[in-house]
Amino acid sequence: MLQGNALPKAKPRGDTRQRLSGLLTPQVMQVAGVMLAILLITAALYLYVLPNSQIDRARVRIAGLQGQRAALERENAALQQEIALYAHLGVIEARAQALGMRPAGTPLFVTMPSAATAATDAVVAETGNDTDASATAVNTLPLRQSLAELRRRLDLAVNDLLGRPRGQ
Repeated sequence: MLQGNALPKAKPRGDTRQRLSGLLTPQVMQVAGVMLAILLITAALYLYVLPNSQIDRARVRIAGLQGQRAALERENAALQQEIALYAHLGVIEARAQALGMRPAGTPLFVTMPSAATAATDAVVAETGNDTDASATAVNTLPLRQSLAELRRRLDLAVNDLLGRPRGQ
């Protein structure tokens, strides 16, 4: 341990300077200068080439993406042509006929009498009196006759839709 003075004494510097002056000869200085110049030139070339290589990579990527875009546009055009073909009315009719469908005939409309009108007509038919028909129509509604007529009309409509003759 240290006794007395806490700081150690410095060594004389004369020996270190003499050693350094022996190492720094003109030849060593020339080699160090050439190495420094080579290092700077290499760094400059690297900094020049690096962005160019990145630009070239980006160009290759852009060219690839443009090719992919062109392929997708061609595929999209082909799909649009296919959609137009399937949406054509003649093609749809041919496919429907192949599935056993046929063109629709004349539409059949079923008209239903209102409850008040049917009841009034029924009361007039039973009594022959038109004056009290509206008052008693609600109470004496012949539902069975109206339902039977409705069923007969619906059966006729279904037979027409199925293409059956009216006699069946």
